[in-house]
Amino acid sequence: LGQSALAAVRHPQVWAPLAGAAVIGVGGWDDDISDWAVKETPIFGNNAGDVSDNLRTFNAGAWLVSAFLTPSDSLESRARGLLVQGAAVTIEHYSVKGLKSITGRERPNGLDDESMPSGHTSRASVGAALAATNLDYMDMPEWARSSLQIGLYGTAAATGWARVEAEKHYPTDVLVGYAVGQFIARFMHGAFFNDEAPTAVHFRPTPGGGQVTFVIPLH
Repeated sequence: LGQSALAAVRHPQVWAPLAGAAVIGVGGWDDDISDWAVKETPIFGNNAGDVSDNLRTFNAGAWLVSAFLTPSDSLESRARGLLVQGAAVTIEHYSVKGLKSITGRERPNGLDDESMPSGHTSRASVGAALAATNLDYMDMPEWARSSLQIGLYGTAAATGWARVEAEKHYPTDVLVGYAVGQFIARFMHGAFFNDEAPTAVHFRPTPGGGQVTFVIPLH
């Protein structure tokens, strides 16, 4: 688990946005960038809020589709993949809720104190990372795989910027949210996927139903 966490932190998709957030925070540019983005809305215009919702939904859908399209040699292997990736999405959701509660940062529009980190961005980010990982297991030309993966990460980044233009978050909020999603997805994949040790699935009847137990090996 420690090795998986360290590997995830070292990935550029995790440390780079965190470094960017640190630079913006230290430089005191958060408010300035936010004010400019809200005033100019250079990319998404007045529809930035709706665009961020749609982009987040798109990446979540891309993850689900890729999860079911990923080749699998057995039912146990497919169940293992869905279980681990579903757990990653769940952990992302509750981690972001906890961080929002701890930071208590007010949104740029003053609506509430749940600005840090951006939940839209973290959900789009974890979906992008999971879907991109699934693409690595699919038989396709390398140029197609790389193009799809770049598109997924670009969509996650666009989700964050749309949140800034919509006056829902500051730039540092979305950068931290992006990093959180990437970290959780990469940590879960590194910790729970080990091709050398197959997943064991056990079923035990219980009154009124049954109990399914998954035994998933760790690295």
